[in-house]
Amino acid sequence: MEEVVLTVLDDIYPKTKIIHHRVSTRGIILNERNQVAILKIQVEDMFGKRDHYELPGGGKEKDETIIETLKREMEEEVGVTIKDIVSLGIVEYEYNLLQRHEYSHYFMARKDKDVKRRLTKMEEDILSDLLWIDIDELIDKLKNEHVENVGILIHKRELFMLELVKKQLKKEV
Repeated sequence: MEEVVLTVLDDIYPKTKIIHHRVSTRGIILNERNQVAILKIQVEDMFGKRDHYELPGGGKEKDETIIETLKREMEEEVGVTIKDIVSLGIVEYEYNLLQRHEYSHYFMARKDKDVKRRLTKMEEDILSDLLWIDIDELIDKLKNEHVENVGILIHKRELFMLELVKKQLKKEV
């Protein structure tokens, strides 16, 4: 069992009874220039105004392994196949508005090949951009750009994991 490396409590929205549990994956995907794939979310929904960055990933489907989920999500959201997959641990968090507790398995991987992105209708509605950004620049954006609502929680978890990857990349040099 992978280790829970971070727990993010939802202190933004009123506390609710958790009735849903979800397992998901998130990928810190590096291209040949060591830039990280990041999604820009811009939408107004039940969480309020959302204008933040989020690492690609999503929920595990019934008969998938965690690695299969990761590979599928990277193809769908980023349009890449991946290689050199390294487990980083689990981030555990709650979304009070969704009454959901989530275990998100984080991985670092390298981009292998480009493939056609396959976004769902919901993803098309909320994703304003897919960017490849230098990890230092991305960490700076997550630390310093003003975000509200659920974006605060998302930036907290993404920042923690990106700083972990930055340390690992320094060890490789």
